[in-house]
Amino acid sequence: MSGFSRAFSAALVLVSIVGCAKSRDTSPLASPPAKAYVAATSVGPAYAVAPTGALSRTLYKADSGLGYTVEIREAIVPPRRALAATSLQGGVVVESLTGSGIAAPAGARSAQSPAVSSFAAGAPLALNNASARPAELRLFVFAPSAASK
Repeated sequence: MSGFSRAFSAALVLVSIVGCAKSRDTSPLASPPAKAYVAATSVGPAYAVAPTGALSRTLYKADSGLGYTVEIREAIVPPRRALAATSLQGGVVVESLTGSGIAAPAGARSAQSPAVSSFAAGAPLALNNASARPAELRLFVFAPSAASK
């Protein structure tokens, strides 16, 4: 190692030591996220056991301002179960999210599991799952609002 290299290395080490000794950053830690951010990123409400035997939760419910309400629900149908029929207050669009769940009019047998099905208001709706895995369904319910009744 030449004399210049040694001198340069020594100067570099000296500058690093002095620089680190003088730069003591004592700024506070970042504040926690705002409540609105935490609420917006939550996974939604917990599931509850519905009277039909499915696990169910309401993700969204609002009055459209046009005479009807919109409600978005999710249901988990246990494996190898046919659940009791229930009548919802409005028209329903059912989307199959996972598994082999079937939404059908009460008493009907269906061999197919369409990705999306629709049902008239007040029609008894049965949820069936013949597979060994739970089936998750999303229900979009369009019902007359209380103000328009």
